[in-house]
Amino acid sequence: MTRFLALLVVSICAASQAVAQTPGRPFSQRPITIVLAFPPGASADTTMRMVTNRVTEQTGQAFVIKNMAGGAGIVAATAVRRAPADGLTLLQATLTTMATNQFLAEEKPYDLVADFRPVTKLWSLPLLAMTSSTNGVKSLRDLVDLARRKPGGLSYSSTGVHTVPHFLGALLAVESGAPMVHVPYSGASQAIFDLIANRLDLYFVSYASVISFMRNGELRALAVGERKRMTALPDVPTTAEAGYPGVVLPAHWGLLAPAGTPDESIGLLNEMFVRALRDPALLKATAEQGTEIVDTTPREFGDMVEAEFNSLQRVLKATGMEKK
Repeated sequence: MTRFLALLVVSICAASQAVAQTPGRPFSQRPITIVLAFPPGASADTTMRMVTNRVTEQTGQAFVIKNMAGGAGIVAATAVRRAPADGLTLLQATLTTMATNQFLAEEKPYDLVADFRPVTKLWSLPLLAMTSSTNGVKSLRDLVDLARRKPGGLSYSSTGVHTVPHFLGALLAVESGAPMVHVPYSGASQAIFDLIANRLDLYFVSYASVISFMRNGELRALAVGERKRMTALPDVPTTAEAGYPGVVLPAHWGLLAPAGTPDESIGLLNEMFVRALRDPALLKATAEQGTEIVDTTPREFGDMVEAEFNSLQRVLKATGMEKK
């Protein structure tokens, strides 16, 4: 019996060591919570679930997606900032919005550099200037002309004050000189329906959010607010090609962990997500939705955070939103 128990112990230890050395092992036996500043069904939500599903398939790691919309991302960011620094709570961050909140909020909600640690960039999401297909507008210049003729000016939407869609609309108003009124919404769905019904004139929004409405002819894409055309929509011009080169603001998305998260945890998380992001099936599926997957090292993503601050200062100055 003693010899049997000894052999059993040896076998268990060997099996445990083999599991520990298996590539793609789960980060933790507990689920990782990823906090999103968007409601369920938004493109940020669906794409994040695609990524985490792939991580789960590759490693067995479980995830919980927690949607905490509100406060232009401050609610979600604050929740993660206060979470234990154990690698089990992450923030899906939109860098421009995160930096904006730090610059413009009445009370500084967080320090983007001091309160968080970068894990990896996830993707870039070019935004389309969309309008109703029934208002006679065929180009961005047509839309600007409509704004000049329409009593009270043109209305444009966003998913909140100081978000990327808000900035792109404001940049267009400044560069074109046309009167435009910002109408913030809490989510994309209602804004899209109001755009179709001509209760709104313009919405800078992700392709994934409007694919079906473009295909059935209810919405028209006028331009993409990026420096290059989208692979999924090669016939849609950039804002520069449409006559407004200053209306450019990429939306960079990535994962942040609370400050104090150990280097080992950051490294393991980066390894898991980068492997999933490079999966050919995921790359194909996201490209079809207009999402450009981009993985980075934690250091590279940290450098992007700094670059985003510099870019945002230009936008705030151009739109007159900088804090006095």
